[in-house]
Amino acid sequence: MILENKLGTFSGRITFMSKRHETAALTERKWSAIGASHRGYWAEQIRRHGPGAALEVAHALRQHMKSVNPDWPSPRDREKDLDGHLRLKKQLDRAANGRTPR
Repeated sequence: MILENKLGTFSGRITFMSKRHETAALTERKWSAIGASHRGYWAEQIRRHGPGAALEVAHALRQHMKSVNPDWPSPRDREKDLDGHLRLKKQLDRAANGRTPR
């Protein structure tokens, strides 16, 4: 399945912005509007293609990262990712039990 993308496709590498005006343009974006657009886009994709659409995108992104950096994710990356998931699980457990962190 090919998902629709309002911005087209991206086939290059992300590079650092070297010009001051490019950096300013990025920082001055209306991030709340961008976030709302992003949420609306994915809600529509899931409505049209089902929840598996997000998994397909995740798989494509993983394949891309492996093509750019075959050693990704490193053992350290995986450790940091697991730590983040464990922190989230603790927070969800606390919320489910009505407790606040101490």
